[in-house]
Amino acid sequence: MHKQAGVAQVLLVEASAGPAAAAGVQPADLLVAMNGTPIQSVDHVRTMLAKATRSVALLIQRDGSQIFDWFALVS
Repeated sequence: MHKQAGVAQVLLVEASAGPAAAAGVQPADLLVAMNGTPIQSVDHVRTMLAKATRSVALLIQRDGSQIFDWFALVS
């Protein structure tokens, strides 16, 4: 019996600007989850951002550590 490895999908941050950069998101960070939901794809992130109202909570992996961060959305 084979089991699939429990490897989470992550997205590599290539550039950071706007509210995310102001909150400390840096290039080379790995985006693991947004608002408690594991990341599935870039389109998934876009959809979640479109549905967000005031702020977004991020789980980021940087240099082997996981960091919880949030940023306010610009209206």
